[in-house]
Amino acid sequence: MSSQRGGAARNWQREKMVGWFRDQATLGFGAYSREKPNYSARTTWQRLAYPGGMIWIAEALGVPGDVVEAAVAGVNAQTDKRRRCGVIRSDIPWEMIAERAYELQ
Repeated sequence: MSSQRGGAARNWQREKMVGWFRDQATLGFGAYSREKPNYSARTTWQRLAYPGGMIWIAEALGVPGDVVEAAVAGVNAQTDKRRRCGVIRSDIPWEMIAERAYELQ
C-alpha cells in the first residue's frame, strides 16, 4: 500500500468514501442492512474496514505526511489483512481525524 497522491486513484477513493459515509445514514441493504441509521462520523470511522479509504481520508484532511507514511508503513508490515485498519487507527486515531475536520470547517 502507498499513500494516494493524486489522479484517478484519488478520485476513486473519494467517491468510495463519500458513498460509504452517505450510506451510513440509511438502513443499508442486503448483508449490509441495519436496524437504524448511523449518524456518527466516529462510529463510521471505527467501522471502516478499508485501509486505502482511511489513508485517503487522512490525506484529504491534511494529516501530516510523516504520520500518514508511518501508518502506511505499519499497514505494509501487517501480514494479517484483518488487522490493517487497526494499525491505521493506532497511528491516526479518531481524535486526530475529528480535529483536522473541525479545523477545515
